[in-house]
Amino acid sequence: MVAGENLHFIAAPSRDLVLFSAHARSLAPTVSAPMRRILELILERPADIGGLDAREVAERTGSSSATVVRTARRLGYGGYREMRLALTAMTAAAPRQAQERVIGDIEADDDVASVINKLARDEQDTVHATARSADPDVVDQVAARIVAAGTVHLFGVVASGLVAVDFAGKLNRIGIRAVPHTEGHEALTAAVLMGPDDLAIGISSSGCTADVLEAVRQAQRHGAGTVAISTDPRSPLAGLSELVLVSVVGRESQIRPAALSSRISQLFLIDAVFIRVVQLTYDRSSALMHATHEALLGRRRHVSPVTEPARGGEQHVIPTTPQRRREHR
Repeated sequence: MVAGENLHFIAAPSRDLVLFSAHARSLAPTVSAPMRRILELILERPADIGGLDAREVAERTGSSSATVVRTARRLGYGGYREMRLALTAMTAAAPRQAQERVIGDIEADDDVASVINKLARDEQDTVHATARSADPDVVDQVAARIVAAGTVHLFGVVASGLVAVDFAGKLNRIGIRAVPHTEGHEALTAAVLMGPDDLAIGISSSGCTADVLEAVRQAQRHGAGTVAISTDPRSPLAGLSELVLVSVVGRESQIRPAALSSRISQLFLIDAVFIRVVQLTYDRSSALMHATHEALLGRRRHVSPVTEPARGGEQHVIPTTPQRRREHR
């Protein structure tokens, strides 16, 4: 794939209600207001769409029949009729519990137990959708590029910056030099010093974050390889990149922004890539992970020795791990 080729990406039509909803949520921030209203109607009441023609959907959303058809095509279908039939089949096949998981939302007045249960379902759905939509060939290619790179530079800000730091930490632990950049000026400085042996990975849910875009653009100008992690394969970031890992947007609510809900998908993707990197470098990686694990054991803090009653009423001291080691020397 050459940079920009993915701008012509057309989503494959979904046959799974959870995956369909994830794709629709991912598309919503990137489209016009009328198309966004259509997507919101579909997401809120997917089972009702089967009884509505394109004109009725247009009337309910203040749009046009042509926009309804274009929305269906952006979701990967040949037209609205095809999408309507697919949604009818998906909602009929999905058990009631699965539909509730898609439609359910975290409300401001939910009790703690409800928040925990809804959050667990939402994150399960996000991981499920990410796994179903991930391209194994792209994951494999990204892993191979990381193994071959001199230095891997990861660019992301705010929530995506946390993902960049996490991925860099994983890669450094197995001997692959990786540097996270989470501040715009520092990222740009690093990008202009990159070369053909380096790899730039831009992480942005929208694919439009200015600091990430400019850093990846500069890295590309200096000959570095480029990878994007974004929910939108038509985004500017995806257009700059040779390889694109498509994340999905988890369910957003009034008290849970999309940036937080999408991070679980990004973390899932980097874990998949990381495991593939470990497989490609197994002998070295496994030895280094064992060595770092052993080194960190001695840095763990231990609580005071535990005492418990012994026979005869005396207190018996249970030695902590360092004490046991000293006693066995």
